[in-house]
Amino acid sequence: MNMLDRIVKRLFKNNQHKEYQFRFNNNFLVEFIGPAGIGKTTLYNKVHAIANFLHHSNEVINNNVYSLNTPQHSLLLQNKLQFLFKTAYNTYTVAELINYFTSVILKDITLQFKPTQQGVILEEGICHNFSRELQELSINDLNKILHNRVLIYLRPTQPYTVVERIRKRQKQGGHTVSHHHGKTDDELLKITENAIVNYDSLIQLAKQFNLPTLIVNDNDNNAPLTIVQFLQDNLIVTQQ
Repeated sequence: MNMLDRIVKRLFKNNQHKEYQFRFNNNFLVEFIGPAGIGKTTLYNKVHAIANFLHHSNEVINNNVYSLNTPQHSLLLQNKLQFLFKTAYNTYTVAELINYFTSVILKDITLQFKPTQQGVILEEGICHNFSRELQELSINDLNKILHNRVLIYLRPTQPYTVVERIRKRQKQGGHTVSHHHGKTDDELLKITENAIVNYDSLIQLAKQFNLPTLIVNDNDNNAPLTIVQFLQDNLIVTQQ
């Protein structure tokens, strides 16, 4: 049992009737970003094991979004569709990806205009899924999209470790994204390297807008504790 697991176990033992709950006092959108297969879901779950953040995105419902006009989101989706149709993916995979990316856009619009002023923390969102397309926006449009974002970037120390994780998941029957199916190791490595370039550039853009950002290495066992401390230090939160 590593140090993190011991800390989490001790927290649960000492607080069986009290959760560590945090409420963002401003309308922040905290997003995890990083190459597909690196372990964002695992890290996200470990963070929630330490601190239960209130107001998850699944609780957000806003019937007024249907009348909204969000040209920045339209541009993102349009550019993503153009990219998908240029790829060598088969028709089924392209259709599956269109459905997924559309759902990400719909969720982001809802989060941008949700009725509550409380922020949310996302396992992944528009910054993770549209990292390339965001950088194609004008500065004005990008500012409108990014203005309330907080980015937590899980970055590989070695890109090939992501390929190894993807292969392990595939052998174990775990979840892998559709555009990884049928790819060789070299192709997966290229996808991962391109993703790292996009996320590195996006982080630099976010810093130019003075957005809170945190980069953690994929082999950092203390990453969940570092993330919780980062949120406490950089965001206005209320511990309950």
